[in-house]
Amino acid sequence: CTSPDVIFINKENGSELWRIGSDLFVWGDVDENYILYFSDTTCKELIYLNNNTDKKYTFSFAAGQINESIIENDVSLVADLFKNFKKDKNEFTFDFNSSEGIMKKLKIKIK
Repeated sequence: CTSPDVIFINKENGSELWRIGSDLFVWGDVDENYILYFSDTTCKELIYLNNNTDKKYTFSFAAGQINESIIENDVSLVADLFKNFKKDKNEFTFDFNSSEGIMKKLKIKIK
């Protein structure tokens, strides 16, 4: 089962502003009001979007790193490579299951 696309809607007229496809979506938290996704299908730039402020913070992966990890870890969705998401005042941390089979702790500065 895959998650649906995330769609951003114009509050004034109800039109679609933009969409994050389920193949790029990694994680989101309604209570904390953020979403984590890849900017495009190259999966080189992971974006943390704070929905309250519309500020974006990024983490860069080497070219091909995500695709190699998908193959080596035998997962079907990019989101399955990530877990243990935690947000505090200045950073967002998460675990990434690398192509080497190692769970790496990564972080994005959000201040």
